[in-house]
Amino acid sequence: MFIRKIMVSLAIAFLVICFTQINASAATITVFVNGAKQIYDQPPVTQNGRILVPIRGISERLGATVDWDLRAQTITIKNPGTTIFLKIGSKTPIVNGTKTQIDVPAQLINGRTMVPLRFVAEALKAGVAFDSQSKLISVTTKAFNEIVKRNEEKVVLVHKDKHGARFQYPEMGVIVSPSLVLTTYYAANHAESASIELSNGKELKIEGIVDMDSKNNLALMKLAEPTTVKPVTYKPTSNFIKGQKATAIKWQSGGSKGIEIRVDGSITYPDIATVYFANMPYSFKYPGSPMFNEKDALIGLVDKYGSYENKQYVRPLPDLKKWEHYFSMEHANIKTSGFYYELPQQKLKTFTNLSLGMTMDEVKTLEQGKLVSEFPRSLTYRNNVLGPDWYASYDFNRNLILNHMSYVNVADYSKMTRTQAEELFKDLKKRLEAVHGTPQELDRIWKHQSGENEMNARWLPKFNEEKPVVVLSVEDMVYLEQFRVEVYYFFDGSYKATN
Repeated sequence: MFIRKIMVSLAIAFLVICFTQINASAATITVFVNGAKQIYDQPPVTQNGRILVPIRGISERLGATVDWDLRAQTITIKNPGTTIFLKIGSKTPIVNGTKTQIDVPAQLINGRTMVPLRFVAEALKAGVAFDSQSKLISVTTKAFNEIVKRNEEKVVLVHKDKHGARFQYPEMGVIVSPSLVLTTYYAANHAESASIELSNGKELKIEGIVDMDSKNNLALMKLAEPTTVKPVTYKPTSNFIKGQKATAIKWQSGGSKGIEIRVDGSITYPDIATVYFANMPYSFKYPGSPMFNEKDALIGLVDKYGSYENKQYVRPLPDLKKWEHYFSMEHANIKTSGFYYELPQQKLKTFTNLSLGMTMDEVKTLEQGKLVSEFPRSLTYRNNVLGPDWYASYDFNRNLILNHMSYVNVADYSKMTRTQAEELFKDLKKRLEAVHGTPQELDRIWKHQSGENEMNARWLPKFNEEKPVVVLSVEDMVYLEQFRVEVYYFFDGSYKATN
């Protein structure tokens, strides 16, 4: 009896040790496949010094298919040129018809089929690197490594200066000609000066901004001197297809690093856009990482936002025809608009007697309404230049120059009918058109937005036009049974040559 108790105790202790070993390892091992962190429902485990991972997680990520025969307890993994046959519990798998030996067999753990990572990855012609200190495993394919190697030098980090200091949030860019860098709109917006940083740490000065496209989040910047870095090729892509793969170049100090992105789906917002996402943790320190296809063509950018519910958003590269003529131009012939300048060169007329660019004292002199509130950089009036049913708000920049103004109709909303609201909208639109011309965007019917019905007219300046953004809006606030009419002006600065 005593001996039996000892044997039972030893057996239990052995099971506890094995169980503890497996789960301890599961909590510390992280697997990356072609730069992308893998999230498995059954974490990796170790047995006899070998790391096991879920079979579908590793095989499908490497482009292989998996066939599981439940009755025979066998697994077949296939990709072009390779067929792997494994049986649960067997240490003798077959690769392309040839038997081989492994230390740890495929097995079932918590309902998941687990296989030796290194054996499967190397059989599928991928390389495996293990960092024993950090417990990080990196699995990479030859094709992935070659795409990264051929393109990482073309990927740069864009630094801009704002308010006399380097902005703390740089973004990514790519060399598209010896003289030009394609980057994000946000990387160039409000830049008072700029430079790019190459993957080797060298910095090159930017001469100025050639053009900007806020809708597509793109900007074109000119280098002060041509570079010898080979430019990227590019392929405009109207949309991504589910399952489509691309290699994003993630810039980091001391060199760039690639991450393979697989598009897993899209979300369409009516009248706005379709956004594409990959189910993966957010892995990009800097927004705008360029995405290359298998032929090294630039096809998209990692979007500015990510990490929500382990989704990384990506956007296709739009048509660049309007900028293509710049790519073949001689350096000296490419003209820029310099850098950001906050103040208008001259006062900008509005549909009232006030102009953007006026000083606070000038506004106080011309605005004859009742002053409701005054702060160091803002004024609010009732019974203003538009009449007794309006509130006016005037905002000033740090130099106390008027750069934002809005007028809100404060008549008894509950007594205004939809017809009256539409007539007021048409009258204001006509008055605004007399000053600013035809609006670039116009809603001809009511649109439902965020619980409200609304109509808008928008006057939007082109890049570097010294004109204000003007918005006319009428909102039917359904839940409050009220209408709101507003005219909004805003001047966001312009770009001027510094030489």
